[in-house]
Amino acid sequence: MLLYSDIKTEVRGRCVDADDLLSDAWFNRQILGAQYDLIIKTGGYWLNDSDEFTTSESESEYGLASDILVIKRIVDTENRKVLDRVMEEDEAFTDPDRSLTNQPRAYFGTYLRTVQYQPSAASQVTIVSSSAADTASFAVRLRGKLASGIEVPETRTMNGTTAVVSTNSFVTFSISKAQVSTGYYTVTSNVGVVTNTVLAPEDIRKQYQWIRLSQMPGGEYDLRYDFLRNPLRVVADTDMFEVPDVLEDALVGFFEERARRYYQEDSKADGVLQRNMMLINERMNFAKEKRDYRVQWAGELRRHEGDFMGGLIGPLEG
Repeated sequence: MLLYSDIKTEVRGRCVDADDLLSDAWFNRQILGAQYDLIIKTGGYWLNDSDEFTTSESESEYGLASDILVIKRIVDTENRKVLDRVMEEDEAFTDPDRSLTNQPRAYFGTYLRTVQYQPSAASQVTIVSSSAADTASFAVRLRGKLASGIEVPETRTMNGTTAVVSTNSFVTFSISKAQVSTGYYTVTSNVGVVTNTVLAPEDIRKQYQWIRLSQMPGGEYDLRYDFLRNPLRVVADTDMFEVPDVLEDALVGFFEERARRYYQEDSKADGVLQRNMMLINERMNFAKEKRDYRVQWAGELRRHEGDFMGGLIGPLEG
């Protein structure tokens, strides 16, 4: 696996970076962009993931995982139905008869929030750190809606492992840290009944994907959502990019393309991009051939499984 430092060295060497224009700060700004370039061109198959949740009768909005890059589909596993994704502006034109089934048939969204769960009722918010070092110079910013419908901001100073409580009671809210922290911040509401989110030391805020079902289901339904998750975060030179071995060269190529454009060498950048796409197609075809071979081999194994088991069991029965 490629280290971050390996990519820096390779790209600087390819671009003959005599003026030191490709600083560490420049590379840090390209990390997500270069990875997403690769994901878009390949489909990001190595980031496929899924999770499940159960609906409740009274809820239509649900917060999903925090590491989602894009939701691919949502499936009602009980009824074996893929939910339709409907744009908010088209809500008025959706089939009203869907409500007769009392089954979730469509969803709206997705949209981002900084918490995975909102308070179950208007509530003060409690924040506590796992580290006693997060005190006077550490703060959190809240912005939420009161029961009256008014939105208000609020800032609370952390007090280490001693909980701090918001002045306001929020129906819904968002939260972010003023800076990276030493410990983990646990955010709860409704007297600790609801854990709204947990912020890791490096998190300034979380981003959770939320969806809204087309109507409130008349019962509980098990839903599975398939998604591409975000790749692992790369920060230090010794960190490794979460990329299949066969596509490491392509990732380096996307960094180089961005460097060429930074140098205003667009013609060279276009050439890098073209070579990179040829490399990706070649590597993807190779991976597909290996996958097809494994599928064919598995099919052959299943086809001969009966003969094999018959040959094994026959003598035993005899």
